[in-house]
Amino acid sequence: MTTTRPPLAGADLAAALFAPRSVALVGASADPAKASSRPLRFLRRSGFSGSVYPVNSRARVIADEPVFPSLDALPEVPEHAFVMTPTAATVEAVRQCGRIGVPMVTVLSGGFAEAGPDGAARQRELSDVAGEG
Repeated sequence: MTTTRPPLAGADLAAALFAPRSVALVGASADPAKASSRPLRFLRRSGFSGSVYPVNSRARVIADEPVFPSLDALPEVPEHAFVMTPTAATVEAVRQCGRIGVPMVTVLSGGFAEAGPDGAARQRELSDVAGEG
């Protein structure tokens, strides 16, 4: 994938959050005990009709669906990325989202401001990276 999506605003940005046509699940897991396995199941069970792209560099298939090794391997720039990576990988995942032009990113990860001074520093870095994208 080499194209980037132009920035969204207003109603288009709200649609990317609440009714996206495509979603990347960055850090998707095949382990049903992990929170990062649930979004794929929930989207499928709820009848989400858009494109869903599980992203995990180590998995090839999750719940009988193909998994993409990176955001760069996706066939399109998703409207929304749900980042569920371990803390150490979260900032880089958000940076990659910004680089390819993902207009909406939601992060489900711990180890930020709630984790004390080091986490607060990571959160500032995450906020800075998000602002760049």
